[in-house]
Amino acid sequence: MPGTLPPLEQPGVASDATVIGEVQVTATGPGTYTSPPVAHPHAGFVTWVWEVRLTSQPDEYRDYIANDWADNYGIPLESTSVRWPISVTSEVREYNVHPNGRAFDTIEVTGFPENHGDFTGDGYWGADLDVITHTVYGPFDTDTVLTDELVVDDAPVLTVLTTPARNGTYQLGYTDADQIRPTEPGYYVIVSDFAGDDRVQPFRSSPADILERFYVPQPPAPGVEVTVTTKATPEAFVGDPISDTAIVEGHVPDGAYLVFRAYGPYSEQPMMGEEGEPFFISDEIPVDGAGEYESGVTSVDTAGLVFWVETLHAPDGAVLAEGFIGAPGETTIVHERPTDVTVTTKAVPEVTLGDPAHDVAIVTGDVPEGAMLVFQAYRQTGAEAVCDVENLVFDTHDELIPVTGAGEYVSAEVVFEEVGTYFWIETLYDRDGEMLHRGECGAAGETTKVVEKPVTPSGPPSLAVTGAGWSWAGIIAALMLTATGGILWFGRKLALYRERTGYVRDEDLAAELEELTQE
Repeated sequence: MPGTLPPLEQPGVASDATVIGEVQVTATGPGTYTSPPVAHPHAGFVTWVWEVRLTSQPDEYRDYIANDWADNYGIPLESTSVRWPISVTSEVREYNVHPNGRAFDTIEVTGFPENHGDFTGDGYWGADLDVITHTVYGPFDTDTVLTDELVVDDAPVLTVLTTPARNGTYQLGYTDADQIRPTEPGYYVIVSDFAGDDRVQPFRSSPADILERFYVPQPPAPGVEVTVTTKATPEAFVGDPISDTAIVEGHVPDGAYLVFRAYGPYSEQPMMGEEGEPFFISDEIPVDGAGEYESGVTSVDTAGLVFWVETLHAPDGAVLAEGFIGAPGETTIVHERPTDVTVTTKAVPEVTLGDPAHDVAIVTGDVPEGAMLVFQAYRQTGAEAVCDVENLVFDTHDELIPVTGAGEYVSAEVVFEEVGTYFWIETLYDRDGEMLHRGECGAAGETTKVVEKPVTPSGPPSLAVTGAGWSWAGIIAALMLTATGGILWFGRKLALYRERTGYVRDEDLAAELEELTQE
C-alpha cells in the first residue's frame, strides 16, 4: 500500500512517489547543513533525496562539477515515519452494575493504516504492535478522582482485556473469556491503551471519559427494601429530545412516586452544592412496583453536560432513594449540531423474506474531507422503537463508506433472516471519528418491513385438448355464437351440474355438454 510501508532503497525516485515539497540549501564549504522544514499533509513515510544540479549552480562554479548527482531514494537514515494518529471511542452498555453482575463495552477503533498488523519489520523499522489493551480500573470510592490527572499505574485494576490494533468495532465483556465482573461496590472506568509503534502514534483514552464509567452500588443497608439505578440518554445534539430512566427494585410502598430533575448544560461537572436550579422537573410519576420508569423528554439549546438526579418519594413525601450530580449513567453529553451538513434517508420500505434490503443516505452541505458513513439495522423486539446492542443485526463499521461530497450513499445489501420490522440508523463521522450526524431510531423513511413470501394457491390443472375435440377455448367460442337465451339456459345448466358434481375435467366435459344440451 503506497505511503503506508517504508520505501525501498533504490537509485532514482520510485514511480509512485509523490513530491510534497522542495527546498534549496546553499553550501559555502565543507560542513553540516540543515534543510528548512517541510510539512507532511498526511500520515505515512517521507524520504529525502538530495541532489546537486549543474543548471542551478552559478556560472563560475559549473566547470568544477563533473555531472549532476543525486543520492538514493529510500535510504532509511534519510526517511521519516509520520506516524498515524488513531482514535478509540467507546461506551459501556450499562452504567449501573450489581455486585457480581457483568459490564459490557463497545469499542470503535479508527485511524490505523488498513494494513496495520501485517508489517513484520524490515531490519530498520520495527514490526507493528498488533494489540490494544483495555484496562478496567476500580473500584474507587468516588468518581471525583476520575480525571485526566489520575495516575493509572497506581490505580486498582479489576481486569485487563485486549483487542487487535486494527480498525473496527469490538465488543468487550460478551464472552466467558473476557467478562467484566465487578465484585466490590464503587466506581470503575475502562481505559484503552495503544503503546505505539514505528508507524502509529501511541494512544491512551481519558480516565475522565464519562461514557466509559460504570458504578456498583453498595448493597442495601439492613431495613432498606428499595434501590434505584438509572440510565439517561448518553449523547444527543442540541435540540434533540433527551430523557432519563429509573430502574426501581425491591419492595416499594403503595403511593410511592418518582421526580426527575435535569441540571445544566455545564462545560464540566459542578461541585456539590454549586449545580444551581434545575432547568427541568418532571411530573410526579407514580411507582406501582419494581420496574423501569421514564422521566419524560426535554431538550437544551446549548451544548454541554446535562446531569440528571432522580428522587424516589414515599406517599408522605419522605425520600426513599435519591441520586446525585455526576452519578454514573446520569449524564447526557450534548453536542453542537453541525450546521453545514445535513443527512436525510430513504430505506427500502418492504422486502420479501430472503430478498436483500438496503438504506440510502442523502448528504447535503459542505462535507469535511475524510468523512465516513456507517449504517446499522436493528430488529424491532417490542412495541417501542428501540435500537441497542441486543437487537443490532447489521453494522457496517468494518466497512466505512467514504463520503467525498454531497450526494446519495447506499449501504451494503443485507438479507434479514426473520420476518419483522427493522430500524435503520445512519451515522456520519469526520476523519477523527467525531460524530457529525446520527439518525433517530424509528425515524420516518428508516424502517424496512420483512414479510413472508406470498403463497400461490394451487388451482385446477391446465385444461388439455381432448380426443372429443372440446377445449375451454372451443366451448367459449361456441357459446359466443349462441343466441342470448341459449347462453343463459346453457350457463344455468352448467352451473347446476357443477353444483352437483364439483370440478369438471376436460375429458368429461364433451360428454356432459352433450347431455346438458339434450335435456
